[in-house]
Amino acid sequence: LNRPAVEDATEVITDRQLETLFQGLSFSRFEQKAGGLGSIVEEVWRLFLIALLLALVAEGLLCLPRRLPRRPPRSVPGRSPRGPESPSGSTAGQSAREAVA
Repeated sequence: LNRPAVEDATEVITDRQLETLFQGLSFSRFEQKAGGLGSIVEEVWRLFLIALLLALVAEGLLCLPRRLPRRPPRSVPGRSPRGPESPSGSTAGQSAREAVA
């Protein structure tokens, strides 16, 4: 394309001239220099940190021990689940504590 040189003019207007041009209209100004990589770097770091946090949570979940299903205690025929009982009806552990006291 052969554009006229007038189209490439980089004339800068002041804030006051801009306000008078757009008087009565709602507009927003962005004052960012062209070619600035600051915002891109911030976005990349934010994504990187989120990915890192998700990876750490996943690693923590993988390191947890597996839950084993709870099984009822196995009973031996002829014994009560609490242990051997003495003739008085108390368990062996109770009678040993009474003997010490």
